[in-house]
Amino acid sequence: MTPKHIPKDKVIPEDDYKKLKFQLTTQVNAILQVFSCYGLKEYIDPVTEQIVTLAENFGQAVRGDKHKPIHVVKEPNKRPTE
Repeated sequence: MTPKHIPKDKVIPEDDYKKLKFQLTTQVNAILQVFSCYGLKEYIDPVTEQIVTLAENFGQAVRGDKHKPIHVVKEPNKRPTE
């Protein structure tokens, strides 16, 4: 899906985007695995998704999408599953 508010010269092919998103997701997940030893494993996947969404929003904003808000939460999460 091509973002509508980003200049065409700043958009990479979908296959490249999916590959980079997969790499980002696996790296964030690997970094957060340190928390599994504290019994927090069940929270790693949802937090990984939020971080990846945040990174996607940031990437779109820095490529020129002035309509894309960066934030993914309205206020700090009180629990990891919010």
